[in-house]
Amino acid sequence: MEPKGLPSYEELEAISDKYGDSFYLFNDNLFRKNLREFNGSFTEVYNNVKLGYSYKTNYIPEICKIAKSEGVLAEVVS
Repeated sequence: MEPKGLPSYEELEAISDKYGDSFYLFNDNLFRKNLREFNGSFTEVYNNVKLGYSYKTNYIPEICKIAKSEGVLAEVVS
């Protein structure tokens, strides 16, 4: 699935009006696409590659679930 484009200025204004000036936008399709392309860059050269995602520094549950569903390992070193 190809990721959708960026939201328009009007859409961002509407989000800001509803939730306040500080917010994150996350494109799950683009994240999946980036994970697959990043992994593919390594697996073209190396046979045994596993990606890891830092849960400790980037813990947003839905993002972690997506990473897990894409076969990315949890990096949890303290």
